[in-house]
Formats: sequence, structure tokens, C-alpha cells
Amino acid sequence: MRVGKTIETASWWTPDSPREPLRIPDRRLWNHRLGLQHFEQVRDDTDYLASL
Repeated sequence: MRVGKTIETASWWTPDSPREPLRIPDRRLWNHRLGLQHFEQVRDDTDYLASL
């Protein structure tokens, strides 16, 4: 069921360790590839499933 939500993620990326982008079948996923310094500045370690 589509509810008009967007999934948006951020991950760090370096040319030394390229990774395949995260994919979810049949879903559009936005991923921002950041350098480690920028990733650490916006990192969110909250476990959003803990409150369910």
C-alpha cells in the first residue's frame, strides 16, 4: 500500500570502498552519498523500531 511517504537515507562513500546502493524491491529509495566527515555530522543512531 502506498501512503505518499518517501524513504530517504544517507551513507558515507569513498572511492576506496565503493558500495552498491541500498535497494528495496518495488520502492523508490533516495540515498545521499556523503564523505565520512559530512556523514558523521548528520548521523542519527536512533532506533526507530524500539518504540513499536
